[in-house]
Amino acid sequence: MSDKSRQAILDAAVALLPTNSGASMAEIAVVADVARTTVHRLFTSREELLAAVAIGAIDRIDAAVLACQIDQGPAGEALLRIAEALVPIGHEFRFLEVGPQVWKLDALNDRWYRLADRLGALIERGKRDGDLRPDIPTAWLVDLFSSALWCAADSIDEGRVARNDAPRLLIEVLLRGAST
Repeated sequence: MSDKSRQAILDAAVALLPTNSGASMAEIAVVADVARTTVHRLFTSREELLAAVAIGAIDRIDAAVLACQIDQGPAGEALLRIAEALVPIGHEFRFLEVGPQVWKLDALNDRWYRLADRLGALIERGKRDGDLRPDIPTAWLVDLFSSALWCAADSIDEGRVARNDAPRLLIEVLLRGAST
């Protein structure tokens, strides 16, 4: 039962934190439909709960990117595969926007920068292969792509862009710009 309760608590935190970044463990317990004491038994502090949610998100992001086989095909196609994998599930990661308390976790930062390094290597390959402009700094393209993933998730959630259109639109604007 505790594995089921633990997952319910993690799912509740992921659902609640993007719209209520200061949500208490009691509020998370209500959304998870478990007793507050269960939350405190499984997570001794809010920070421990946030850490578990954040590391779980990075695990899912890593698995999704790994499944995209980014070492295969042109860089633009690999970036599209990443967008197609991450944009539809972006709502699961919006809680990472809750603020500095999440990003103070060394384990999260280390994992995030390893992911950024993988994206950087993909972009560098695209530059070498002539698929991406060599005059644009790689770090800027990584940041732009990462930010566009967040933006796409927000646009979907707000009803400004259709879930199925967002990955293609993201890549079109990233690789070709918005000019005619």
